[in-house]
Amino acid sequence: MWAGNKIYFVSDRDENKKLNLYVYDLGTQQTQKLTDFTEFDVKFPSLGDHAIVFENGGEIYRYDLTGGPAQPLVISVGEDFAIGRGGLRDVSKEVTNFEISPDGNRALLGARGDVFTVPVKYGEHQEPDGHTRGARTEFQVVARRQGDRLYLGCLR
Repeated sequence: MWAGNKIYFVSDRDENKKLNLYVYDLGTQQTQKLTDFTEFDVKFPSLGDHAIVFENGGEIYRYDLTGGPAQPLVISVGEDFAIGRGGLRDVSKEVTNFEISPDGNRALLGARGDVFTVPVKYGEHQEPDGHTRGARTEFQVVARRQGDRLYLGCLR
């Protein structure tokens, strides 16, 4: 990563053989080690206008280009619609598509962007994939076989 008269890079050239952040100064032709991590490698460095951010041991760090030690960042992820999580939601009337397993014992249902797999007799939300994640959703899947056809109903 090139910034001004300096080239920043990661290398495992020290005795610990862990990737750390280094800088090469084109003016002085000197290389300097900027971080000293011994347990985990520096990964995914990204250069910005004033700092380099990178991952180490599952944490995100910021190294200020003016110098100083790398500091871990505190990151909080804001959640949309937090009030809609953690509750019981009836999505039985919002099923948009479904399939039956080849043996006829399970149903695969799509509702509100989530995917559900349930036994034909009764079941509970097992494979979240969208809007109702975190909410417990229950179904009663009713199947009726008539000849070679299987009719599916979804009840709460």
